[in-house]
Amino acid sequence: MTWILWRYRKGEEDGFCEIATSALSVSPNQYADIILESSGLEYSTSSVDVSAWAAQHRPDSAELLDFGRYAGDFFWDTSYGQAAAKLRDMEDGGLKDAMAGYFAGLNQIYFSGHMEEAVSEEGLLEEWRHSGTFTGRYLESILGNAHEDQNHMALELP
Repeated sequence: MTWILWRYRKGEEDGFCEIATSALSVSPNQYADIILESSGLEYSTSSVDVSAWAAQHRPDSAELLDFGRYAGDFFWDTSYGQAAAKLRDMEDGGLKDAMAGYFAGLNQIYFSGHMEEAVSEEGLLEEWRHSGTFTGRYLESILGNAHEDQNHMALELP
């Protein structure tokens, strides 16, 4: 789970409380930090720094020392495999590869919260719509949030 840490900056309320919002186990392995003040709140995300921990505790583990890349590659490969499995009966291998790659990349962007990187490839999206799977609707819902900053927000309170 991704953990949101609420930081209270008033008087006796200094401390932390946690709230689960998402999967910390999924690349980019982010948690959210919410700073709450009387004037409003600020929300931002950060990735867990597994590489720094590994440098001190597991310097022999290449995967942990370069965890951001390792986790990203693992998530992309897993997403690609899921998409390819949904398309297993498709005869056109090139199209199948392009569709699975598009799904994997867009899924990775969605989970990272960097929707400004999302690109609608209408031809591949149309193929997903006609694939007979839920994936076309899923990708459309992702693209419906495109260009929104999912990693930072400020809200003024009255």
